[in-house]
Amino acid sequence: MAKSDYEPMWCQRELPRAAMDARRNTLMGILSIEDGRVEFRTGNQVTQFEPVLSVQKGRRGSDFMNRWIEVQYGDAETPSTVYFNDAGWRGWRPILARTNRRIVADLSAVLRR
Repeated sequence: MAKSDYEPMWCQRELPRAAMDARRNTLMGILSIEDGRVEFRTGNQVTQFEPVLSVQKGRRGSDFMNRWIEVQYGDAETPSTVYFNDAGWRGWRPILARTNRRIVADLSAVLRR
């Protein structure tokens, strides 16, 4: 699989919600997908999400506008969850251009079978 970089992307570990301070725990950075590896880079911090166990897209939490990408990764018995969303055009790009579909397809290609 060729390397795919998506930026800007929002990344958060807590369930998305609709509120004035909803992005206080959201990081903005670059999502990279390559050769079965998924990593998120923001500043000097690099976080890897391996192995990817499941990928789903849709409304999550109380955020009724955005269709977040939910990725479960790690140990199959006690998986961790992270949420991604395309932050382009101040968050409007995934709504108007449906860019999250391509990101989901790339993430699904690295699922642990």
